[in-house]
Amino acid sequence: MANLLATRLPQLSAAVPFYGSPAPLDRVHAIRARLMFHFSGNDERINASWPAYRERLQAAGVKFEYFTYPNTQHGFNNDTTPVSTRTRRLSRGSARSRSWGGRCAMPVEQEEGPHRCGPSRHC
Repeated sequence: MANLLATRLPQLSAAVPFYGSPAPLDRVHAIRARLMFHFSGNDERINASWPAYRERLQAAGVKFEYFTYPNTQHGFNNDTTPVSTRTRRLSRGSARSRSWGGRCAMPVEQEEGPHRCGPSRHC
């Protein structure tokens, strides 16, 4: 939902998609918000769509960063996911999202990431 809204709300300044489907590729040029993505390491469907989406974001000059959480399944931020996996990953993803504030990058403990991208940076 956050990806789609980013294409439709030009006044949106930032969005934090957790393992969601990408925005329609033909609408990426409309994104004005900064984006912080959180991906599961074991989510074949969503992860397969990421390279094409990332390329479009870069081509459109969208500022974004993304994190991948190894050994997690789609829905790791969902209350119905087993707590042993969810709690640790959720706390890191949520902390990153809350501390994002006015910065594009933040110094926090990392698994794989942050990958910072934007008009002057290349992933």
